Amino acid sequence: MIDGRGLFSVHINSLNHHVRKTPPWGCNRLHSMGVYRDANNEFYLWEKRVVVKNAETQELGWEWQPYKDYTDPIALPALYHWN
Repeated sequence: MIDGRGLFSVHINSLNHHVRKTPPWGCNRLHSMGVYRDANNEFYLWEKRVVVKNAETQELGWEWQPYKDYTDPIALPALYHWN
């Protein structure tokens, strides 16, 4: 997304964890990534992060927040048309 070519991800099946010797099933990192359009029609990378919803009970939840590592607006890929 940052260089305008879109997002590429690879999911590799059947590789066992080097210590547990079991498949490394985990969360799909693409489920926690998104593109946010602000009021000025600029696009930014956002991510879903774990947050404390209730400090008293230590209840956790998920919240969409701006991506910390890249804060500049991004250009959508040329093949993507935003309606």
